[in-house]
Amino acid sequence: MIYNETKHNNINPTMTFENFIVGETNRFAYTMAKQLIEEKHISYNPLLIYSKTGLGKTHLLHAIGNVALSQKKQVIYTTTENFTNIFISHIRNKIMPRFREHFRSCDVLLMDDIHDLNEKEETQKEFFHTFEKLHMEGKQIVMASNRAPKDMKNIADRLISRFVWGMVVDMQQPNTIMKKKMIEQLCQQNYIQMDNASMEYLTQNVGDSYRSIEGILVNINALSILHECMIDMNLVKKVIKEHTVIQKKQISIEAITHIVAKECHVKVIDISSKKRNKTTLKARQIVIFLAKEIGQLGAHQLVYHFDYKSISSISRSVTRVYKLMEKDESYKILIDRIIKKVKELENG
Repeated sequence: MIYNETKHNNINPTMTFENFIVGETNRFAYTMAKQLIEEKHISYNPLLIYSKTGLGKTHLLHAIGNVALSQKKQVIYTTTENFTNIFISHIRNKIMPRFREHFRSCDVLLMDDIHDLNEKEETQKEFFHTFEKLHMEGKQIVMASNRAPKDMKNIADRLISRFVWGMVVDMQQPNTIMKKKMIEQLCQQNYIQMDNASMEYLTQNVGDSYRSIEGILVNINALSILHECMIDMNLVKKVIKEHTVIQKKQISIEAITHIVAKECHVKVIDISSKKRNKTTLKARQIVIFLAKEIGQLGAHQLVYHFDYKSISSISRSVTRVYKLMEKDESYKILIDRIIKKVKELENG
């Protein structure tokens, strides 16, 4: 089953260079990524983009992937976690030649969260040989990390040395002007109407990552829909006060899904599937809600993860959970219990 999943390029068509918000803090990374895939005379391999979480690294990887697909290239996007899981599955099933054939025959390999190779010695060895094969054949490798190569711990020196063979670029946190541009674009994309004073307040008080900004806006919009009211300063302040989460560590959607699956008595695999029975749909909506509230995942990421057609599906799920919590006390108790378990995981 996992091998079949590797046949898909996993590129999110909504993440393009055209809708990437460019500012002073990310212009260099954007330019290097765009030139790399669009201009034939540009050559640096690999390209490694690093920044704190939620500043647009994954968006740039998918943007590169979308251009490469338009050029009829064979593209693979994967996270290091997924690469590791597929690797382990193929070892267990004794079909490693299939794994190697797939990952070493692409034209462009986009590897996200490369820092997650930390302490995964066997995965590091496999990725090293994959890197060597692709690089030797002139295939493009692009990686994203939440830290610079020199700050990566427990990763083999031979891999670190190869990470810096090509171009290493960083992305800084957005300034106020850039944050306002992000908010304006997200409002336009999601048909959210907000007055200038509320937008200015949000700009000054929201977090620094695109992901956290998107999460706050989804919550604002959901409450506006729930209470059938206009978005004003009071609503914006309420959401920022109640839903801005200071995280000790990032909670993945996989971790949230496992907790929800156990509490709702459904299979993990069913939550991410197309099943729409009442129990599964309920669990899926809770995962989406928590991923926005605690995991602070962006709507685009959730659309991609659940293979939905539009962001409105995410907003409806969040709104549905709010409404049920308001109407059903037992449902609210369930949500509170799950949140407590996620928080325990968050606090380590």
